Amino acid sequence: MKHYIIKSKRLILICLFSSLFLSLIAQTPVIKVACIGNSITAGTGIVNPTADSYPAVLQRLLGAGYEVKNFGQGGKCMLHKGDNPYWYSSVYYGAKSYIPDIVIIKLGTNDSKAVNQPFLNEFEADMSSFVDIFRALTSKPKIYLCIPSPVFGSNAYGISDSVIVNIITPHIRNVAALKNTELINIRPALVNHPELFPDKVHPNEAGAVLIANVVSAALLPQTTQIILPMSDQYERVFLKGNSLILDLNSNKRSIVHVFIFNISGMLVKQFTDVYHSGILKEYSLASLPKGIYLAKVDAEDNIKTTKLVIK
Repeated sequence: MKHYIIKSKRLILICLFSSLFLSLIAQTPVIKVACIGNSITAGTGIVNPTADSYPAVLQRLLGAGYEVKNFGQGGKCMLHKGDNPYWYSSVYYGAKSYIPDIVIIKLGTNDSKAVNQPFLNEFEADMSSFVDIFRALTSKPKIYLCIPSPVFGSNAYGISDSVIVNIITPHIRNVAALKNTELINIRPALVNHPELFPDKVHPNEAGAVLIANVVSAALLPQTTQIILPMSDQYERVFLKGNSLILDLNSNKRSIVHVFIFNISGMLVKQFTDVYHSGILKEYSLASLPKGIYLAKVDAEDNIKTTKLVIK
């Protein structure tokens, strides 16, 4: 009987400590990230934007300590006098009500349209006011301004890539300097990949991954290792020293293609192998310099990505 009482007390203590531990975890605040933007942020052209838009991928890259919300809406522009201002949209008020800790502003693409060009001399003033409004929120969020992604073809959707490059991008850089915000340049990772833009303006799922990769690198510059969980087909994909380890959860023989991209979207390594169930595959990355990389694993057309940081 005495032994039973001691065991019961021990069990009660374990339950109490477990409850306290879980309670502390539950109380740990997450960092709230508001992704403000147009149709590119919203995920137009992506089959399942809830899962595969750049903010959705960013959520997986950042992990459980962050909460990423998508406040993108098609056609929106920064200009107050533009044809479709973000200022008067439901997503604008939603982003403010969210009280974010981090605000990522990716607007400017639609401002390049001919109908909006007469007002581009007001772009810097409008974006500066936009930054001020979000900076004044009670959460005092950190602001990131994004250089727009490239547009391919001649005036697709009325959007002018030359206006984006020569007028809007300098305006955004000026505002970032004036308001002392962070600046994220998405363009270099995408400009050599027109194949990722089926309609010349909106990136597909792979393009959204590249955008999320660049943004996450800006948010987490000191990260030593981040792993983006892949589908259930992949047991583990991780770094071990200077090698990429692939443990494929498959009961059949599979042809596996592994592609390694740098932060600019350039292919720097490529492997093709035959995978047999239960065998770990190891691919040397020793020749690559330190930095953040994107690994794309294609196993019989089941394509998934993971972010890796080589220290």
